[in-house]
Amino acid sequence: YKARKYYSDREVARKYDRERFHNIKGYFIDRREKALIDKSIKQAGITPPAKLLDLPCGTGRLSLFLARKGFQVEGVDISREMIEQAAAKRSNSSYKNKVKLNVGDAESLSFEDNYFDLAICLRLFGHLPPLVRERVLNEFRRTSKSFVIIAYSHRNCRQGFLRKKKRLMKKTSWYPVSLGEIEVELKSANLQRVKIFPMFLGISETLVVLARKQAT
Repeated sequence: YKARKYYSDREVARKYDRERFHNIKGYFIDRREKALIDKSIKQAGITPPAKLLDLPCGTGRLSLFLARKGFQVEGVDISREMIEQAAAKRSNSSYKNKVKLNVGDAESLSFEDNYFDLAICLRLFGHLPPLVRERVLNEFRRTSKSFVIIAYSHRNCRQGFLRKKKRLMKKTSWYPVSLGEIEVELKSANLQRVKIFPMFLGISETLVVLARKQAT
């Protein structure tokens, strides 16, 4: 999938935050995404200083937010360039001792079983074809003690409809799903949906899904 290499471009990584979050719309989206992750964590009953996985951590936006709340965070990204941007942010943070950063592949994580109290995946699943999502879900389930939080891209919404033509023109690989497909994927990974938190119901593609591990 294209995103596997796209964010390894140094210039893309350097401009990432500025192009997405350094304007009014980006600021609003950043606040909303963090609020939904925060609500999901509280719904799961996970409290500091629990150990959390943030993957892909990108430039550390969410990792540092969670560290400020008192969590121990392991930020992982397949892009070394994005990790370097995150490390630069961490070095200027008062919470740098609460954040570890590593290059890693979501399809094959190096962590032991049940290593994290909670695993979080934001801004990735829309890039992943179904078979890759299945492998990633299984890795999240394996490395988490109980809960996972996955942000899916919902097919049936206004944003998806408006972006479809633009993505076709740019030849952007994108894999939105239906609610039914989310249920099937979770079940196949021995995960049970607890709650779905929509970014903006019927408008935004983003659905933040809290799921719990099923007994095997």
